[in-house]
Order: sequence, then C-alpha cells, then structure tokens
Amino acid sequence: MGSIRTDINAVWTEMGSLRSEMGGLKTHMSSMQADLQKMVTLMEAQEDRNRFVLDAYTIIFKRQTSLEKKFHLERAKTQKTIKTP
Repeated sequence: MGSIRTDINAVWTEMGSLRSEMGGLKTHMSSMQADLQKMVTLMEAQEDRNRFVLDAYTIIFKRQTSLEKKFHLERAKTQKTIKTP
C-alpha cells in the first residue's frame, strides 16, 4: 500500500508542477499577445503614414501635371502669336 500512496503523491506533485508550468505559459502567451497587439498597432500607424504620403504625392503629381499642361498651352499660344505678326 505504501507504493500506491507514493505513486499518488508523485502524481499530485507532477500535477502541481504542470499547473505551475501552465501558469507560466499563460503569462508568457499573454505577454506575447500584448507584444503582437503593439506590433499590429505600429503597423496600422505605419500604414496610415504611408497612405498620407501616397495621398500627398498624388496631389503633388496632379498639381504638377496641371501646371505642365498650362505651361504647354501658354507656350503654344505665345509661339502662335510670335509666328503671326
């Protein structure tokens, strides 16, 4: 009977050890989840910055294209008036 009690005590000890390890794993997983959430937040912020920069470049490109068109139209008008005295 002593060996059964020893086995039961060993099982209880092992279960306690496993519970302790599981608690540590839960803590570690919570920490990892928090780190992942921080990474997602940073990536979303970077995505917003990238979108802002892209929008700014788009506005600048459209403005530049518009100015180039105006320049070429004005130059064409000027050349016509110079050619026909």
